[in-house]
Amino acid sequence: MKLDSRQLRYFVAVAEELHFGRAAERLHMSQPPLSQQIRQLEAQLGVQLFQRGPRGVQLLPAGEVLLTQAHIIHAELERTVELVQSMARGDRGLLRLGYTAASAFTLLPSLIRAFKKRHPYVEVVLMELLSSEQAEALAQQRLDMGLLRPFRHHAELCRQTLLQEPMILALPADHPLAALSQVQVSQLQGQPLIGFTSTEARYLQELVDDMLTAAGVQPRVAQRATQPHTMLSLVSSGLGVAIVPQAAAQAPVKGVVYRTLQTRGVAPMATMQLAWRANDERPLLRNFLEIARTVTASAPNSVAAPAVPSV
Repeated sequence: MKLDSRQLRYFVAVAEELHFGRAAERLHMSQPPLSQQIRQLEAQLGVQLFQRGPRGVQLLPAGEVLLTQAHIIHAELERTVELVQSMARGDRGLLRLGYTAASAFTLLPSLIRAFKKRHPYVEVVLMELLSSEQAEALAQQRLDMGLLRPFRHHAELCRQTLLQEPMILALPADHPLAALSQVQVSQLQGQPLIGFTSTEARYLQELVDDMLTAAGVQPRVAQRATQPHTMLSLVSSGLGVAIVPQAAAQAPVKGVVYRTLQTRGVAPMATMQLAWRANDERPLLRNFLEIARTVTASAPNSVAAPAVPSV
């Protein structure tokens, strides 16, 4: 047999009102069709649900059981509708978010906190990857969005610039240049440098090299590393100085101090972007992008930039 939601709605109205006339008014229908529907329901179930009398009706034991189950069914239907609508709004679901180590200092926590406050039922899975690895993972649909440095060769991806931050100097606390409040880039001539690798951290490596070249400084690279926190550990050991994004200073490292760098021209800025697949138009992603724009709009060194295809 088939028991549809309309029959249950009719039954619940009669069971709660215990009067066919009042139930019919509640359902905005006439009484005869309602009585007919209830008799059809009883015939289909093969049980009597109501004891009918001149002053109304009474629920029989079978009717009491059906009323209890009908309430459960209606509650589950309402929950199902809400789940479906919530998914359509982007208020539920799974977001696989890539991030770089540098973004974890300040940007990532701010974004996750703001996003979870607005969308608490979205599960966010975080994956720490290099920028190049994130771009590949996005293209291969292993990530949904990524916080990364500018990248190349992925025209199917879109990107939104979130933040631009200055590059600063990290040096041992007992270094002679630590006595200065600001350091000219030209003063780094001859200093041992902890640099970024040219493969895994190509964007930052080129940014630092361009800054040094513009100041006429020939770098004396003592060691190269991929992640800022590794570079800061090497600085702490006295191996050399390092030029890192300003966010790196948010992770205190014993024996390391930070100084502003002065350049002759416009100081280069390290860019952090949010990237996603151009054909992924899920509301969940739009919601995260909206939060990211809002959070970074009021942040220091933030910039407003349109989302554009990667080149």
